[in-house]
Amino acid sequence: MTGTATDTHTTLKALFCEWCPSDCEKLGTLTAEERAGCVASGGFADVAVKAIDVVRFHQAMADKVEWYRHHNRSVAVVAGRRGGHRAACLCYRCGKFNPDNPDDNCPTANLIYAACVLTGVVTPIWECPDFA
Repeated sequence: MTGTATDTHTTLKALFCEWCPSDCEKLGTLTAEERAGCVASGGFADVAVKAIDVVRFHQAMADKVEWYRHHNRSVAVVAGRRGGHRAACLCYRCGKFNPDNPDDNCPTANLIYAACVLTGVVTPIWECPDFA
């Protein structure tokens, strides 16, 4: 894994640790690096980060991939799938989804969007406990 990929994984683990459902009493006193290694919340973060690696594997197996600029980054997409996440994403059918006003938008959607901007990915949401 390259240095950039390692840095991205560490940043993502810190983000996911903040959102972790585990009630880790020491979470507030840990640095971002210590949170990334936290056993209680690290399991949650590791699963999320490993999911990113699975997506990378599937992208590598695609027959045709095209590149375009998204959030000021060059990103790859399977040909014909660009923009298709909106049709599949549960957020676009949710009453709490207000992407034009982050202060009034679903907190879960805000967090996921921040992770998408940080990593340069597009993530449709298939399941959500906060759907309304």
